[in-house]
Parts: sequence; C-alpha cells; structure tokens
Amino acid sequence: MIRTATEIERALEIVISNYNVTNGSVYSNGARPSNSTLQDVEIEVISGEVADNLLVGDIEIRTYVPDIQSSNSAELVKDCMTCWERELDAQLLVENMNAYVDGYCYFEQQEIIRTEKSEEKSEHIVVAKLQYKILNEN
Repeated sequence: MIRTATEIERALEIVISNYNVTNGSVYSNGARPSNSTLQDVEIEVISGEVADNLLVGDIEIRTYVPDIQSSNSAELVKDCMTCWERELDAQLLVENMNAYVDGYCYFEQQEIIRTEKSEEKSEHIVVAKLQYKILNEN
C-alpha cells in the first residue's frame, strides 16, 4: 500500500530505472548529486490528496541534459538534439507507463513535455508533468 510521497517516488524510480535510456541514474527529489554531469532523471511528487478510495496528485519527472560546447566558441549551449531525444523518450515513457504498474495506479499527462534552462548549472531540463491516481484500499 502506497501512502506517502516518498513511496510514490521510490516506486516510480524502479519503473523508470527499468526504462531509463540516459547515461545517468534515477533519483527521488533532492537526491541527485549537485555536481552530476550526467543525464540523470529526478522524480518529484508535487501534490497529493485522498479522494474516496484514491490517492490523487501530480508528479514531475525531470531529465537533466548537460550543455555542450558551441562549435564556434568555448561557450556552453543547449544540446538541442539530445534534449529533443529525451523529450521523445519521456513521451514514450508517459504513453507506456500504465503498462508498467500492476493496475492499482494510473498516470495521465498533464502538460506538454518541454525543455527548460537550468538556473543553477550549465544544463537544460526536460520536464514531464503527470497526474497519478492510486487505488487506496485499507
């Protein structure tokens, strides 16, 4: 029985680790090393509430893509091709995620999958926001 945000993140870590196509690791929110230069995936439960026999809320799956050196200078720039590939990978994961769980959990895409610039490091972040519904049997 899943009842906490950490349990949801850990369950998704297992699912995404089996699917992961990046060169990095999969982490719960806040566990990714700050000095990582890999294409890591981080999972965060954004919200959650109990509704009848369901736990309902939102999660965010973030894939970090390090910037690359520009061909014209030493400046680091967005790795457009890799970001696009990770967006496509995230879309496939979202489309197939319900097949990876045992019928007690359902996921639905909430927003378009997009790439954002990191404010903290020379990297971009592919963001997928999903709603989850988990059967909450007592």
